[in-house]
Amino acid sequence: MDALKFCIITFSAIFLFATAPAFFSFYYDFSTNIEPAFNNYLFQLDYIQSNSYVSLSSLLVFIAVPFYTLVMPFFPKKFNRVTLFKKSFLYFFYTFVFNYLVLLIPLMYLISFGYFSEEFLTKITIYWLSVPGVFVALIPTFLVMFLLVFLFDTHKVKGDKCDLIPSQIMYELVSLLKDINKYEQRNVNANTKKKLTSRIDEISFLIRSMPSFMKRNCAVEKHMDKRFTVAAKAIKSLKLCVLLPEGNSRKTLKRKVESLFNIFATGNYMDLPNSPYIPYRFEEPKKHESTIKRFITLLSFATFFISPLILWSVFISQYNPKIPMSIQSILPVLYSVWCLIGLLSFSEKLAPDAKVMVFDVFKLLLTKK
Repeated sequence: MDALKFCIITFSAIFLFATAPAFFSFYYDFSTNIEPAFNNYLFQLDYIQSNSYVSLSSLLVFIAVPFYTLVMPFFPKKFNRVTLFKKSFLYFFYTFVFNYLVLLIPLMYLISFGYFSEEFLTKITIYWLSVPGVFVALIPTFLVMFLLVFLFDTHKVKGDKCDLIPSQIMYELVSLLKDINKYEQRNVNANTKKKLTSRIDEISFLIRSMPSFMKRNCAVEKHMDKRFTVAAKAIKSLKLCVLLPEGNSRKTLKRKVESLFNIFATGNYMDLPNSPYIPYRFEEPKKHESTIKRFITLLSFATFFISPLILWSVFISQYNPKIPMSIQSILPVLYSVWCLIGLLSFSEKLAPDAKVMVFDVFKLLLTKK
């Protein structure tokens, strides 16, 4: 094993301190060689000056892409009605690539209008071209890191603790049973409630942590995490027996704790609870939106539909572009799709009668010849 570790460390050093710098040096030389041709391609001064609407479109793209990829995903949920996908590696890769490409817009304007010296613009272009080379040069190092994880599987170390976690849980369950037998449900004080709920939280945390200390493979990993998470939440809901006791809450809590002890003593984890304990059934009060919120909703609804028409009118009056007939015929279809998206987005906020009326008007417009 010592010889294997020595080999892995040696190869890691070679990849990290030799291969990666050599590859990046080659990529930097490649970027330097193609920079003149790339700058000539980005020089679009005549096209920008002859088509004035290009500047407006470039500005909108330069603002919209960073806003939707870097700012909007971190809005609070109550202000952000857009359902976003999970912030995973794919999300961050997508965000990086799009924002990296958007930097071509200011680079094109800097080169076209010559705001800075030619030497400075050359360096900026080379740096922009070299960014992908940094990540590509680190790929061999990442491969070695994955090899290390594969050879020294951490689950093997954690697997030795697999029997320790159930023992801890059983110890906590026995202690909880002792505390349940000691307290009186009618005259229980705040300190006793706090002690019982804290022990239930500790048991829930240990159950939630069990998948991290069990030998498993990737095929069942997510299923196990979900199963023990559900069980941990169900056990955590037993605090209601202490915080909101009813006639038989003490007996219910004791019976469920004894059942949990038997599950961990026998190892029948499929018998873990899969639904929270709810002692009372009640209906949630209906929430009525305030007049201000309804007004803001209607104002947003109207703005969504009118804004394309206003922007199009301003665009036509300012630039007076020559639009081919083929594109003009597509514009009503695009606006209809825009309206349909608005109807689907705001349909939950509209009253039933208003919703039916708006959909009928939209159907009439679509079927009208």
